[in-house]
Amino acid sequence: MKHLALFVLLVSSLLRSQSFEMRQQSIDFTVADIAGSAGGSDREHIAAFLLQTPFDALVQKVQAADNTVKVVTPVIQYTAGKFRMDLEQDGQKVTYIVHYDNSDPYAYSIMWSRKQYFRMNINKMQQMRSQ
Repeated sequence: MKHLALFVLLVSSLLRSQSFEMRQQSIDFTVADIAGSAGGSDREHIAAFLLQTPFDALVQKVQAADNTVKVVTPVIQYTAGKFRMDLEQDGQKVTYIVHYDNSDPYAYSIMWSRKQYFRMNINKMQQMRSQ
């Protein structure tokens, strides 16, 4: 579920786009993994380091600090009103789907190896969050 925020952000920003498929690499790490290379652990040092470091070099530095860190490459498919993201997360295949082409939009999460399926009404989630 770590990548759900990315998923929601992409969905909201792509509402008016055309159909496409893409792959995007990401990596999870802690500030401690890169603080030495960044010259400090404050926001300014970390932000400057991330902005000037190519992704492959960042992966090498993070994996040198923590060899269990893996690069995640989700496949993202978008069609007007629908969004799908397939990825491997913690060794498991996960699919996120959002249908927002009607007045009652839903988000789905499928964890294939666990045979688990979740369905969430987006309007109700927003109502609960605003309370």
